[in-house]
Amino acid sequence: MNSFEHSITYMQNELKRYAKSDNAKASAVRAKEQIINQLVEAWNAREAYIDKLEEEAIAGAYKHSAQKQHISMLEAILLIHGVTDFATWFAKGAGYLRCMAIEFIKTGIIQTPERISCSKQLNYGFVKKSKVHTTTL
Repeated sequence: MNSFEHSITYMQNELKRYAKSDNAKASAVRAKEQIINQLVEAWNAREAYIDKLEEEAIAGAYKHSAQKQHISMLEAILLIHGVTDFATWFAKGAGYLRCMAIEFIKTGIIQTPERISCSKQLNYGFVKKSKVHTTTL
């Protein structure tokens, strides 16, 4: 039993003793009962709110874990495709990268890392139809 529950039990017992006494007033007993009931309701609402917050925190932790796993998978995909300079790309900012991606999708451009585009086996950097443009990533 926590201190709140102990206090409520104590107040209820004291109210019962008072209600049995000869000088007890019915209106005072009802008022004190109402106060005790309101305290209990407030406590229960508080406990329900805490439970809700705990559930949301657990759900948030699961979501965060899933997002971290997705980030790890995306990093692995980038590494597989030769993109290793994450800091350079992150420095460009999300807005720039989104605009660049949208433009590439619209124009059909594919960009490969410079070390691949400079190799003798593959000779392309930016590829659009038959045009070749090499850039440094």
